[in-house]
Amino acid sequence: MDIETRLAKVEVEVGTDKEAIEKLTRAIDDLRASVERGFSEQRTAMERGFAEQRAALTELRLDTDHKIAELRRETNLNFRWLYGLNITNLTFTIGIIARMAGIV
Repeated sequence: MDIETRLAKVEVEVGTDKEAIEKLTRAIDDLRASVERGFSEQRTAMERGFAEQRAALTELRLDTDHKIAELRRETNLNFRWLYGLNITNLTFTIGIIARMAGIV
């Protein structure tokens, strides 16, 4: 083989390699765009999920705050009854002691 034949063969191989490289570059760009779209969709879905979780937690917090406020009202009412019963028991006991001592 002479040099021109070799050179022609190398030029054909280089041209074929360039075409293959261009195809691979386009394929890589397409895959990169596909991955970016996938990441974007995944990020959007995650943000939507986080927003739903935040809304659920806010609703739960409001419900819990309402229940705690109701529990405090009931506790205050029960303490008032307890104090009233204690005062009644104290006056009853003082009255019994006073009757036994002959004061009344």
